Amino acid sequence: MKSSRRGFTVLESVVALGVIAALLAVTLKMFAATAAERRAVERRSVAEIEAANIAERISTLPWNEITSQGLAQISLSPAAKEFLPRGELSVAVEDTAAGPPGKHVRLEITWTDAAGQREAPVRLSSWTYAPQEGARHETNMRA
Repeated sequence: MKSSRRGFTVLESVVALGVIAALLAVTLKMFAATAAERRAVERRSVAEIEAANIAERISTLPWNEITSQGLAQISLSPAAKEFLPRGELSVAVEDTAAGPPGKHVRLEITWTDAAGQREAPVRLSSWTYAPQEGARHETNMRA
């Protein structure tokens, strides 16, 4: 008598389910890591846009108001504060020593990740030059 085997045995089914479960676990971990990386990239993008917006606001100020004390009241926008955990802005102004009268403005935005670790800051430097008679002052920006 010949026995014909049809279907799967219980052992084969358990092994197949184990392989599927392992692949599913790896896939879920990969999705979680990708989501965390996406959030980090979004935060950095928000910080870069915020730094550019602040530099643009500073460039519209009168020359004599561009000082460390004059810029002390500038802060992150409410949207950036909400999106960047423990977000902080620091602004420093230095007079340039060489060339035409100018000021070097340095912006730095820092924040933490979900684990509370500091992310690499976003820094933006700009140079603002004294206006000539009858002209507005000029600003050059560099990340």
